Amino acid sequence: MCATRWSWTPLLLSSGQMSSLSLSKEWLGVPTAQTLLSEIVRGLQLGLSHCILFQNGFEVQDVQDQLNDHLWNAGVFVRTLDLEQCTELSPVHALADAYLTGLRVEHITTESLIAHSDTPEVTLLGNFEALPRPKRQAWADFLLEWAEVGRRREVEKSICLLSQSGAWEHIERPPSALRLQLRFWHSVPTLLEAQGVYRHANRDVNAQALWRESMVTSLAAGDFCLGEWIWGAVDTQRSAIVSSLLTYAEYKGWAPKILADSLWSDWHPAAPGTVPVRPEDAGPSLWSRGWTVYTPEYGEEMHSALVALKGDETELTYRMWRAQVPLALPMIESIRLNVCRYLTLQHGVDWARLGGEESTGAYEELGRLEAVLRKSTRLYWEQEQWLEAVTLARYLRNELAHYSPVNFTSFARLWQYGAKIHQLKYSATNGGR
Repeated sequence: MCATRWSWTPLLLSSGQMSSLSLSKEWLGVPTAQTLLSEIVRGLQLGLSHCILFQNGFEVQDVQDQLNDHLWNAGVFVRTLDLEQCTELSPVHALADAYLTGLRVEHITTESLIAHSDTPEVTLLGNFEALPRPKRQAWADFLLEWAEVGRRREVEKSICLLSQSGAWEHIERPPSALRLQLRFWHSVPTLLEAQGVYRHANRDVNAQALWRESMVTSLAAGDFCLGEWIWGAVDTQRSAIVSSLLTYAEYKGWAPKILADSLWSDWHPAAPGTVPVRPEDAGPSLWSRGWTVYTPEYGEEMHSALVALKGDETELTYRMWRAQVPLALPMIESIRLNVCRYLTLQHGVDWARLGGEESTGAYEELGRLEAVLRKSTRLYWEQEQWLEAVTLARYLRNELAHYSPVNFTSFARLWQYGAKIHQLKYSATNGGR
């Protein structure tokens, strides 16, 4: 009999990582994942078989479990089959052996199997990767045969095969047909959803948590294994971040020779808002091998661990910088507005004249604001309270404006200053928000 056993091996985190951060299930609750799962379930209920391909290294069982739960909750008769336990049987006999208990199955056909009352409405096939190549090709051919038989007999019973894309190299994939859909699992989650997953898993809202979730989202994109791996490193020195990326590459078994693969020579990264791979694309791709990541916001990019392996400091700098800009710039601007607003409330709209500066209005730029606080003898209290904050805000603004990432220590100080200044008294009618 074919078994229905499944196993899962958790990721072993490197030293210094936050072991309590576990994302193996969290991310499947995001809207894009749930929408995609619902679409697949609806198709399976209508007799549309599916072949779903994932990146190499993806934990396919997590999706299988979710699909199984969705189908059961919808009242669908669903069974799962571990193909590793069925290597000695043809596809039709493997299914018959699993479902038609007590019956002789030697002469069973696809037509008689699909029409049998004991055959479930939906069959989920897993562990396709464990089959030898000839058996994988046999199951690929059988998917199309099952779809065609179901169409001819007007029977709404479907099969869903889930596997990593690498298992299909040197295998002729079945074409999409009226009752068979080939699709790739990509664009899940979006960057915004990924950041929400980290927020929900970590639960803290403070400078360190916000910094980590922003940096990890930018560097890891949709690779939550990498996100777990570098979580404890992104608020340390840059060298520690690079080292963590390199150890992840080692964990994945990636070596510099990967960067010389011929697939890179003709790589045209998928643009934001498109897709990194299509069902009609033949052969392996960088995305399917897990060497690139894709998000709808950033498009397709080389995996950050490979960027580190390549030694591309410019690209790593960019990915750190883009994480920090939406995190730090609003806080910097909030400090400027709140201090200017308070000075206007206390000293009038021309408060800049107190520091010997020409007044251009209530909301001066950071440079002039800093100069006024530094030079004015009448703003002693304000200088004591805010000069360091404004000086730091101006410095960080200038660094980010020149595409240079900043360090966590500086951001943490900015967060503290910003929280204090945010509570300043303001007027809703005179310089108020």
